Amino acid sequence: MQYRAEIDGLRALAVLPVILFHGGFPGFEGGFVGVDVFFVISGYLITSILLNDLAQGRFSILRFYERRARRILPALFFVMAACVPMGLMWMLPGELRLFGQNSIAVSLFASNILFWRTTNYFSPRSEDNPLLHTWSLAVEEQFYIFFPLMLWLIWRFGPRSLIAMIVVTALISLGISEWGWRNSPTANFYLLPTRAWELMAGSLCAVALQTRKVGNNQGLALLGMGMVLAAMAFFDEGTPFPSLYGLLPVVGVVLIILCAGPQTWVGRALSTKVIVGIGLISYSAYLWHQPLFAFARLHAESGPPLWVMGTLALLSLVLAVFSWKFVEQPFRHRDGGVLPTQRSVFVASGAGLLGFIALGSALFFSNGWLTRYAPEDRPLVSINFAEQGRYVWTRFEKHLLKPFPDNTRQNVLIIGDSYGQDFINAIYEADLQDTVNLSTHLILTDCGNLLLTRDMTPLLRAKDRDICARRPRYDTPRLQPLLNNADVIFLVSSWRAWQLPYLEESLANIKKRTNARIVVVGRKSFGRLRPKDILKVPAADRPSLTSPVSEAHLSINAQMVAQNIPYMNLHDILCDGKTACPIISSKGELFSYDGGHLTRAGARFMGQALKDKSVIFQQVFTPPAAE
Repeated sequence: MQYRAEIDGLRALAVLPVILFHGGFPGFEGGFVGVDVFFVISGYLITSILLNDLAQGRFSILRFYERRARRILPALFFVMAACVPMGLMWMLPGELRLFGQNSIAVSLFASNILFWRTTNYFSPRSEDNPLLHTWSLAVEEQFYIFFPLMLWLIWRFGPRSLIAMIVVTALISLGISEWGWRNSPTANFYLLPTRAWELMAGSLCAVALQTRKVGNNQGLALLGMGMVLAAMAFFDEGTPFPSLYGLLPVVGVVLIILCAGPQTWVGRALSTKVIVGIGLISYSAYLWHQPLFAFARLHAESGPPLWVMGTLALLSLVLAVFSWKFVEQPFRHRDGGVLPTQRSVFVASGAGLLGFIALGSALFFSNGWLTRYAPEDRPLVSINFAEQGRYVWTRFEKHLLKPFPDNTRQNVLIIGDSYGQDFINAIYEADLQDTVNLSTHLILTDCGNLLLTRDMTPLLRAKDRDICARRPRYDTPRLQPLLNNADVIFLVSSWRAWQLPYLEESLANIKKRTNARIVVVGRKSFGRLRPKDILKVPAADRPSLTSPVSEAHLSINAQMVAQNIPYMNLHDILCDGKTACPIISSKGELFSYDGGHLTRAGARFMGQALKDKSVIFQQVFTPPAAE
């Protein structure tokens, strides 16, 4: 292939916004589009290489995988190895366990699948994951598995069949992505079927340039650059992605590849030495930036300031220069390289992948090397995030829209979000679940636990409107029989400030549908005092620790107290009305793993506090008298 400096420049245009986006820099909320620029470039380059091999009769799937292994694995292994000592120093066992699991997935080219399966409302913050960015590598690696074979099979039928295959695949993938962001946004973000159209767009560029030269169209090249920059400037986390919105940057990149020849302003700008230099190290820079940012966030007490993130962004480029020169280049070519034969490449690659699978397994099955902590510290640091999320929602799910049985017990309906899930766990941990008949109904936090006669859509954030329109709130038919038969209804949510002005109106509307007693349960908070900070306190003194409640939370509670509604003030019950709440049990267990959702110990604490201090709770959940 003829070298095109502007393609390396395009890589720089891709990687820099991604780094600035992940660093949290203002003005780069749409920087995530850089990943999609990379996908188009990859589709173009890989297809060009394969078409050249096929045209010259020297196509070899083994040689293709050898090239990919030389290009991808050395720098990836180097960065993953560098993460291990930092993980051992700065990660708690639960975090290190997840790092081990992620290392296994990266080594199996399946990290995108793992993140899809494990990302949920209760997951740790994604920005704290040093290997989060490897999802895009997994997408490309999976593409490399299927696409060369498809191309080889279709090649013999001629260029029209080849173009038809690429176009049909791209259209199907684009259609899936448009369906996916509405119905399964996590899968839509991470998986190959919804990203393949971006790679196929690059493939179409390669097919087009097989029989013609790169154009020097000033207007189309500028239009393409404008489309990419517009997406980066105006997209944000509320933009459904990937979707039809993705056509803006993807078509923009296509125009640059096809029309930004060396005679155009765009081609000359992308071919400047500094831009090309950043493009050359872009892969290593992409690998380095996320671990640096993640470990900084894990290490800092309240999040690193912007100047620290800026310094780390520059450091990622410095480290990229080092790993490009001393890691990428020595492994890149056979002649004079570290691995001179195809066999040596596959043996070394297999050994590296197996090594990281073994290391990840050791970290995962040792619960993040929990035994390095003293016995009295282990209850504090041993939170298993996957099991914790499962604990929060399982009981609530068990009672979801469950019909009330015909008996003499009171019928209790809990309507709410994950805080409603905590509420039912507190009932169970207080061993009161058999004193009443329980049923639950889930209404997502951002959709609002409100029953209004007007359209609520304008009240919601733009990014929540579509999913809330499809999720049942008070309009699901299965809820009305429960409202008819309920004796008591608890509305338990992580209330937002925008919901409060409508709460009295909502309660009046609910009362038109039921004769039940309605109780609004307020928010709760256990602050965000980190286990790393708590470890500095002697174990015997930890049960007396408290964490301050945020001003925003206190303000919401005060506004709810002031309203004319039946209200259970959890702040008064759990914290005795103070501005700081207890956070650790007498056994050294955290009450909440994220400041809001309850661990088993937290549910026990809340259940006992409700039994002891809440008159409403005592009236509803009265154990049967002993015979």
